[in-house]
Amino acid sequence: MYERNIHTYVELVIEHAKKNGIELTPLKLQKVLYYLQAWSLAFSGDDLFDDVPQAWVRGPVYPAVYTRFCQLKATPIVHANATVNTAALLAFPQTEFTISALRDQEQVLEAVLHEYVPKTAEWLVRQTHCEKPWLEARAGLDSVEPSSKELSKETMKTYYSSSIHQHQPLNPFASQDVSASDFALESPLAELQQQWENKAEYFTGISKEEVMQRAQHLMMTMQSLKPSMFIVSLTYDHDLYVRAEIAGGRSLHASVTFGEDSDPEDDTFLAMFLNGEEQWNVSCAFHQTNETIYYQLVPTELVA
Repeated sequence: MYERNIHTYVELVIEHAKKNGIELTPLKLQKVLYYLQAWSLAFSGDDLFDDVPQAWVRGPVYPAVYTRFCQLKATPIVHANATVNTAALLAFPQTEFTISALRDQEQVLEAVLHEYVPKTAEWLVRQTHCEKPWLEARAGLDSVEPSSKELSKETMKTYYSSSIHQHQPLNPFASQDVSASDFALESPLAELQQQWENKAEYFTGISKEEVMQRAQHLMMTMQSLKPSMFIVSLTYDHDLYVRAEIAGGRSLHASVTFGEDSDPEDDTFLAMFLNGEEQWNVSCAFHQTNETIYYQLVPTELVA
């Protein structure tokens, strides 16, 4: 077995993503580590490492791993072409992994890596938000309220143990993408469809499918903040605008630019408001929206 050091398992996840050419962001890494520990507890009672996940807004987080990779923000640790961002690895020499060293943990670790690493970070966030260990630790908290409360390892063990024989493969819920209907997004998407009919001429050269897909992605990303409603619109400057109204007077705004004015590395604008007053704003590439929101929300949790 490996030493009881969470960074040993960090390297294991990085190596798996690299060998399989799968993008791995800091946010996805956190969730894969959580499921490695959770399912190991369920199958063998071994928690693998001493670190305990905390119930942060965007799912379980291990502070030591957050600290190690926080300088990357939304930048992948492993890119889809399987190149590793070495800046985050300098302080932690690569570990040589051999299957023989895993022994009784081999099947569990391999199965978890196979099941969860290919998922998107947002899928994994939504998954943890459906499950008892995180929900229990977040009880009584606002959807965007910082928290350093630890998840119970006993709850993790009990919850995932009860799921082993009910759900296969290693996933306590259906292993499939979440559709728009699962989050009751039909109304805002229907509204957007109607707006497209009236403003399509302003989106020349831009496909309706791309606009609708991006709108759905934004709303599903924001869904983890438990909004009471969504407001969507298309502007005459070929922008997509989505606003999520959140409890406590908060609202998260997102604007995506299409067409010639769009820079793929800087095409999305995000801003959080509290009672009408802007708390923060940031621009990012659309594909980095999930991780950008995550890193805008979590810094305050380090001192919570």
